[in-house]
Amino acid sequence: MSNVDFDNFSEDYEEILFKNLSFFSRDINYFAEYKIDLIEKTIRFKPKNILEYGCGIGRNVPYLKKEFPESNIYGYDPSFKSLSYALKKYNYLNNLDKAQIDKYLNFFDLIICSGVYHHIKKNEREKTTREIFELAKNEGVFYIFEHNPYNLVTRRLVERCIYDKGVELMTLSTSLRVTKL
Repeated sequence: MSNVDFDNFSEDYEEILFKNLSFFSRDINYFAEYKIDLIEKTIRFKPKNILEYGCGIGRNVPYLKKEFPESNIYGYDPSFKSLSYALKKYNYLNNLDKAQIDKYLNFFDLIICSGVYHHIKKNEREKTTREIFELAKNEGVFYIFEHNPYNLVTRRLVERCIYDKGVELMTLSTSLRVTKL
């Protein structure tokens, strides 16, 4: 999926993130909370089952629980250590076990990918998106949050971030290909 092995960063992820974002705000949770608040304001139903695909250490999980307290929240991440960290920290987080993926086909009302796609190799993005769509109910909603590749500050942050080495930000044309599937 990615050139970066996030197992190497699971314990230091937040510290690295803080160093990269601290010039914006001392509260690095702002961005996670903002995204989930945006979902809550724009979604037109109360989702029963939510999946954060690429949940990492679970930075969005408490905000999902806050905005959707009655929902079942699931996490998936290819980084075993990151996912283990999230599952341990948030006892209400359920593990989407890829070994039992058939159990989750057409299951989720809401799927979120936040800062994930630039870590997926360009030639694997469409395949990954199709796999994610198979997990969504027909009337399910899929939110993708990605870095703005046209913003110079964003590009600089990505260039400096140790766990963003070798990533390719999604351009508008790439984003449109993924969302038209």
